[in-house]
Amino acid sequence: MWLTQPSQNGWNSQQPEWNFSKYLVSPQGQLLHYFGPALDPMDEAITRYLGNEGM
Repeated sequence: MWLTQPSQNGWNSQQPEWNFSKYLVSPQGQLLHYFGPALDPMDEAITRYLGNEGM
């Protein structure tokens, strides 16, 4: 899985901790960020990051 292979995504080796883990991917297919399963999808950490990326 390219999301967990630094040689393919550029930086991340974090395996999903649970089925609610979140990987943010740009429209161009670049892996931007990983968030663990405990974080709510609408948490400010995620929504702020999305706002900073202009998505």
